[in-house]
Amino acid sequence: MIYAGGFCGLFILFLIPLTLVVFTRRAEVEKRLGPNFNKSYFSNKKWLYFIVFYAVLTLAAVISSFFGNHAGKEKGDPCEGAVYGDQL
Repeated sequence: MIYAGGFCGLFILFLIPLTLVVFTRRAEVEKRLGPNFNKSYFSNKKWLYFIVFYAVLTLAAVISSFFGNHAGKEKGDPCEGAVYGDQL
């Protein structure tokens, strides 16, 4: 069985919100609606670059775990071969 939770988590937690933020900032909503009094302290572009760097690092770790056979399974795992939890 292939563990794909790292890929799903990467997109759900990092890349989808990052895409929403980038496109919202490009729309320049403040010019049309006025100043935002609840503007985040993290609105600098360096935070976007940091998230991209961390996402790439996470992707590299997930891919390396596939090639290293560390995909959520260890030798001697007591849950190995368990069916519906009745052999735990």
